This record gives sequence, structure tokens and C-alpha cells, in this order.
Amino acid sequence: KEGRKICALEEEIVEFRRLSDLNIAANLECTQLRHERDNAMLQVDEFRGQNDLVRLQIEEAKKECNQLRHELDNAMQQVNEFRGQNDLVRLQIEEAKKECNQLRHERDNAVRQIDALLNQNTVGRIQIEEAKMECSQLKHERDNAVRQVDELWDRNSQFILEFRFTCLEQATEHFKDLCKIGDTEYGCVYKGIINNTTVAIKLSKSESLFQQEVSVLRQGGRHANIVTFVGMCSEVSALVYEWLPKGNLEDRILCADDTPPLSWHIRTQIIGEVCCALLFLHSHKPNASVHGDLRPCNILIGADYRSKLYNFGMSTLFLQPGSCPPNLTARLPYTDPEFLTIGDLTPLSDVYSLGVVILRLLTGMPPLAIAKKVREAFQSDNLHLLIDKSAGDWPYTQAKQLALLGLRCVEMTREKRPHLTEVWTVVEALVRKPPAPSCPAHFICPILQEIMNDPQMASDGFTYEAEAIRRWLDGGSNRSPMTNLALPNRVLIPNRALRSSIQEYLQASVAKAVRSLNLNH
Repeated sequence: KEGRKICALEEEIVEFRRLSDLNIAANLECTQLRHERDNAMLQVDEFRGQNDLVRLQIEEAKKECNQLRHELDNAMQQVNEFRGQNDLVRLQIEEAKKECNQLRHERDNAVRQIDALLNQNTVGRIQIEEAKMECSQLKHERDNAVRQVDELWDRNSQFILEFRFTCLEQATEHFKDLCKIGDTEYGCVYKGIINNTTVAIKLSKSESLFQQEVSVLRQGGRHANIVTFVGMCSEVSALVYEWLPKGNLEDRILCADDTPPLSWHIRTQIIGEVCCALLFLHSHKPNASVHGDLRPCNILIGADYRSKLYNFGMSTLFLQPGSCPPNLTARLPYTDPEFLTIGDLTPLSDVYSLGVVILRLLTGMPPLAIAKKVREAFQSDNLHLLIDKSAGDWPYTQAKQLALLGLRCVEMTREKRPHLTEVWTVVEALVRKPPAPSCPAHFICPILQEIMNDPQMASDGFTYEAEAIRRWLDGGSNRSPMTNLALPNRVLIPNRALRSSIQEYLQASVAKAVRSLNLNH
């Protein structure tokens, strides 16, 4: 029994040990599992953190993706806009090509017209050369005739060349109406040719007019700005004068017969020449005289735009007490107010008339009340509005000086007017300009008498400043400013070759002036 008990105990001990070992092993395994569980939990926590980070990254990626989608949409919109613009550019290119083809066509037409004009110009130049040769011959003959007259005049101031009536008839084709160029209170004027020289022949309306004019011419002297007296014909009370082809100043101010307007420096030159001629009349010894009827119609213009006085000393015939001068309406604006009340002509009477002429040349306005209008414009600082724009870009300082001078000359009382010597002092300073550098004549616009900036060839074969010829055509004239013949058309062609030559000339002139300044320094 004890043995069985011992065996049973040993078996229990062995079982206990086995169970203890199993328990230890289980505890070890449990500890191991707990450790693994803890590690797993740590990994789960790590995975959860990583998962949150991934979620954040996914959110950021979604936002970035949305931003990229928005930018992509904008880019696509811009692409569509560029495609539209590209289509528009293609259309514009097509239109430009069409316009270019049109311009090529117009250029070809212009080239053909230029060729035609050049052919016409060649023929015209030949004719011009022939005319120049003939003109030179006529000028030579005229100069000889004038020289002979001057010599005769110098030998005997009382001598006057006497023409026969048959000579005057032959000169005027028996006083043909086509030769008649004017009819004034002094007489009828005809254009004639004597000894191959063009002259003006005036048939006086009365014997008294004829004798008075002959008397004045006998006493007067010769001056560059007084119309040259050639001779007379006592048979028909006719006087023969030199011919001035540009007519009288009145017609030039009004641009009669579609003639071009006078430029501002030609107008200034005319004022100076008239003043110079009046000084000669007032101071000529021993027979000083007053013109007495100074008006633009009694100022004649030569081919070179030089002016000469005409019909001087004749007004005394119309100044008898109780007489009414002919053409009083035209004379009145130029007449000295004191003469109308006193009846006495003095050199200051001519100064008054000169003042009106100055204001007319400055403004181009009619003479009636011209002084009042200019004075009001001057006082309101609006003088620039009255200056004649057709004269070109008149220097305002010079225009202002002339306006002041003209207003002083037309004072109502003589004691307030300047003497002619004082007038000449002012005018001489305006006329006397520094000499302009000589340049080829074909660089000068025939209308403005200035170097051209934009030369344009008209259908008459001549080249003009663009603004001047357009103003000429826009004024309604369809005739050539040079030949007075009808223009074939109104087409203007840029003369680029001439423009290039002018620019080269001006650049060379500037360079020369700069070199001169550097040398002086």
C-alpha cells in the first residue's frame, strides 16, 4: 500500500512537474504572446499614424490635382483664344496680301503714269528749252532797247521817244480787243510788241490826262521800283510803258485768274520796294512829288515778283474844287482822311495809303474798315486769326511788327503818323535777311518759293510742295500754276528721287554749318 502510495505520489510529482513545466512553458508562451501583442499594437499605432499621414497626403494630392485641373482648364481656354487669334491673324494676313496686291497694281499703274509723264516731260523740256532760247533772245533784245532808252534818258531827261500811231497799231494788231488788258479812269491799256519787246500801251481818256502824265514823266527820274516809261504817241495821246507780266497787286492779292497766292516773304519784299519807291518820289530833286493814288491796282508786279509803282502824280487832275474823283468807292479806303477835309496832299498822305496796303498784304482782307478790324484783333490778342494763311507760315514776330507799323501809318491825324524815313527803317530791317544758302532751282516750290519737304509731281509735269499744290487744287482750280493750261488730271505722284536729293542737300548744308562752327571755335 505504501509502495503504491509512493508510486502514486511519485506519479503525482512527475505529473506536477510536467504540469509545472507546462505552466512555465505556458507562461513563457503567454509572455511571448503579450510581447508580440504589444509589438503588434505598436505596429498598429504606427500604421494608424502612417494612415493619417497618407490621408493628409491624399488630401493635398487631391487639392493639387484640382489646382492642376483648374490651370489645365485655363491653359485650354488660352489655347482656344490663341486659336481664335491665329484665325484672325490668318484673315488679316489674307487681307494684307490682298491689299499688297492692290498696292502693287496701283504702283504698276503709277509707274506707267510716271513713264507717260516722263515722256510728256521730255517733250515739254525740249519745248521749254526752245522757249528759253527764244526768251533769252527776246530778253537780250529788250535789254538792248532798255539800255538805249536809258542812254537817251541820261543824255537828256527832257527827251521822250516819240512813236507813230501806225507803230502802235501794228504792235496791238489795230488795238484788237484780245490785246486789251485793262480800262481805268486814266485810260485803256493794251498789250503790244514793239521791236520784239512786249510793252504796255495806254490810250489816255483825255488830252489833259495825257499832258499831265507827260509832264510828270518829264520831271520825274528813273527808279528800279517805278514803271519804266518807254515813249509816247502824241497823235492819239498814248503812252508806252514797260510790260510787267504778273499784272497788278490787287489781282495778285485776290488770286485772280487762278494765280497762286503770294508768299509772305514776297509780300514783305513788295512792302519794302513800295516804301523805297515812295522815298525816291518824295526826295527826288529838283521835282519831289507825291504819288497821291497809292493802291494795289497801281502797283505792278514783274516776272520776278519785283514791284513797281504806276500812275503817280496823276491825282491832281481829280482834286479840283468841287470835282468828284472817278471810282471814288475804290479810292476812299486808301485816301488820307485829312485830305478829305483840307484838300492838301503831302508825303504823309502816301504814308496813310501805304499803311492800308501793308494791312491788306498782311491779312488779305478788303480795304474797307481794315484798320479797325486789325486794331481790334491786336487788342484782343487775336492777330493770328487775321493773318492770311495762304501766304504760308508767316513769322508771327514779323507779322506783328508789320501790323503795328500799318496801324501807325493809318492814324487819322497826320502828326501821329510816322515819316516815311521811319517807316523805311522798320521795313528795311524786315526785308534785310541773312542770305539763304544757294540751292538748285528745282528744289524750290514754284508756288511757295521755298525748299520742298514733300515734293509731288502734278499732271503738268512740274513738281510742287504737297500741301501747296493740294491747297491749289482744293481751291477749285483745274489749271497749272506754271503754265495756266488745263491740267489733264488731279493725280499727284510723290517725287521720291527729288525728295532724296533735297534731304541729302540739307544734310550736307547742316554738316557744313557744323564744321564751320567748329572751325570758328
